Amino acid sequence: LEACRGEYEAAQLILIPDRQDIESVLLDKSGLVMESGEYAIDKSYIDLYRVGYAKTKMPYYNTSNVGLWPDPLIPLDQPFVVPHSRVQPIWIRVYIPQSSPAGIYNGEIRIVSKDAQPKKVRLKLRVRDFDIGNERHVKTAFGFKEYMLDKFYTKEINETDAEWQKRKKEISRVFYLDMLAHRIDPIYNIGNPAFLGKEGGKYALDFTEFDKNAEFYLGYGQKNFGIADFWPWQSRERWGKWYGLRDVESVVGVFDAYGKHLQAKGWLDRAYAYIFDETFYRVKEITFLIHQGHPGIKNLLTLR
Repeated sequence: LEACRGEYEAAQLILIPDRQDIESVLLDKSGLVMESGEYAIDKSYIDLYRVGYAKTKMPYYNTSNVGLWPDPLIPLDQPFVVPHSRVQPIWIRVYIPQSSPAGIYNGEIRIVSKDAQPKKVRLKLRVRDFDIGNERHVKTAFGFKEYMLDKFYTKEINETDAEWQKRKKEISRVFYLDMLAHRIDPIYNIGNPAFLGKEGGKYALDFTEFDKNAEFYLGYGQKNFGIADFWPWQSRERWGKWYGLRDVESVVGVFDAYGKHLQAKGWLDRAYAYIFDETFYRVKEITFLIHQGHPGIKNLLTLR
């Protein structure tokens, strides 16, 4: 492997059975020791995962492969079996701490299984003499659908609704921080201010939770984030279903307050309104209203 300081680097180790299943497989790793012996990267910076497979079906678009697809990375916290008719990839991920001197490092992966002699695989790393800082220069926008947590993190028997919602929020935060650790910026993790109503001809927004979330995630290196939400273009009653905004005046007024707050916080260049996805329907009309509210708010539109 080759990497610089502050970088993640990965490799795959492939387990191939010989005529029979490999049973009760366990893997462990050592730290990475510099050839000079003056420094070592602790083994806690090395992660091992078993590559799992998801069975896919033909989607609505053309694809070259349907069937088993490598996707989940499963922690190696218990023994597993490699059937004789399969191969099993092991995903090796190494993080290089900022304090690591440049040079060559050596370690090993140990493999044990039932009815077989333990095996060792050498792991060699070259650390380059430069680092990746925390500051980002490439803007990214990746979606994470929090509502999907309902399917995979279901409500427990003795759990109240409030406890379940809190647990899902904590799980979401784990996902978001993992994305940021890999320099991937989520879209909707900051949330939106609460709409308080109209006061003195102005549209009032409560930015308390919004600011708290923004400061937290920007502190972990997030470069930019999405504001607002999708325009409900599939609904006939569009105005009432989009943050309760009933007319042109309310859209302009809300984004006026939004833009002024972002500008005051120094976040205007980080925020973008991502409200349309793969459509041209009413895009010009609504984005024009957003810019009437505040011309500094950027709009993001995806096309296919």
